[in-house]
Amino acid sequence: PLRVKGWDKALLEFTIAMLVHTETEQKTAIKNRLSDITCP
Repeated sequence: PLRVKGWDKALLEFTIAMLVHTETEQKTAIKNRLSDITCP
């Protein structure tokens, strides 16, 4: 598969997409945790 033309660009795009997706999930998780925390 590495001989396919443009595989490096595809890999780069895939990596960026994964990073963006992970960041979005982490932000959502943080918001959910903050909403779960209640002040005594």
